[in-house]
Parts: sequence; C-alpha cells; structure tokens
Amino acid sequence: EVLQYKWYDERYVPYENAHFIVTKDIDMTNVEWSGIGTDVYYFNGTFDGGYHTISNLNKGNTFDGLPDWESLFGILGEDAVVKNVYLENASVHVEDTDFIYTGIIARENYGTISRCMIYDSFVHQSVGTKSYVGGIVGKNHSGASVEVCGILNTKYTSAAGIPTTTPLAGMVGINDGDMFACYTYNATVSGGTDYNHGVTTGGSGKVRYCYHDVVFGSYDGNVET
Repeated sequence: EVLQYKWYDERYVPYENAHFIVTKDIDMTNVEWSGIGTDVYYFNGTFDGGYHTISNLNKGNTFDGLPDWESLFGILGEDAVVKNVYLENASVHVEDTDFIYTGIIARENYGTISRCMIYDSFVHQSVGTKSYVGGIVGKNHSGASVEVCGILNTKYTSAAGIPTTTPLAGMVGINDGDMFACYTYNATVSGGTDYNHGVTTGGSGKVRYCYHDVVFGSYDGNVET
C-alpha cells in the first residue's frame, strides 16, 4: 500500500516521528499522488526505502487536463530521514502557479536525504518567475543534508522563455545546507536558460565531493574537492 496521509477534520494529519520501511517494489502508475509533508505539517519521520524500487511516480496523472506531477515528499522537517529510496521512471513538473521549489524526492528539505537513487526519470519546468528545480530536491535548507545520492539517465527540460531567475539544477535547486558525495551521470537538458547547473544553482551551503556528467555548466562556487 502506498504511504499517504490520513484525512481528518478537513486537514492532513502527518505521521510524526513514525518509521516506515518499504518491503517490496512499488508501481505507482495511475496513483493520484500528493507529496508527503505539507507547508503546515512537515514529514518528520523516517522513511527507509529498503533499496526497493518505486517506479512510475506520477505516470498517468492529470489535473484539469494538464500534467500534475508532484514530488514524492512535499516538505521534510528537521527530524526527517529519507534513505535507501530508489525511484525509476518518475516525473515531476513545475509551472508558474506551482510550488517555488520542486525535486523528485522532495520539494524542500530541512532534514536528511541519504543513499537515494533516481534513474530513467524526467523533470520539466514551465515558464515561471521564482521556481528552483533540482533532480533530488528543490531547496536544501540550512542544517539539512543530501548525501551519497545519485541520478542516472534522467532528462531535464525547460519551456522556451524561462528567465535567468528560474534555473534548473541536476541535483539541488538551491543549496543552503550540505551536499556530500552526490553525482549526476548521463543526464540531458534541453531548452531553458544558460544559468542551468549540473549540481546546484548556488546558495550559502557547502558542496563536497560531488560531480556531474550533463550538458550544462557545473556549479562553480563554494566547492570543496
């Protein structure tokens, strides 16, 4: 059964300090998905993917006749740990009326994302003015970490006319926390802005021992090698 929030008293009630382990592969084709962890109720538990594959996130979903492709998690709180998650053939999409931050694993991270793998997936950015889009997470906040994660064979696309204020990043849209030992390999990008980056578009955090193999430029500030 796919993990979702319980509906109670007209609001989402989160699993606080709960622990989940995936015990088998999950196919999410045609599952109507809303990311776990809202702007009000962050996800503050532990989610262990058990190295099983979660496939086809957002495949077959539509909203008002248009694709509605949301992250696996919405917002991860300070106590959240998401680890050992493998995502295959996932799709996320952000447009000018959607969230400011978007990634395949999560929109925003205040906790820890560790040992996660994304492959054969798709990230698309429509025209917007404030969005930061990353393959793993849209924004990694101060005190948060993304560590030992990889992205393989993933395609990034941007609509024509994307301004320089809305770049795409291979891993993290904007990083104010810590990134360690992450990589993007055999990724492609089409359209968008010259300000796209292979690792992250920038931020006040640290990037350590990360590398990329994508067609657009690498992050060139505050990098430790």
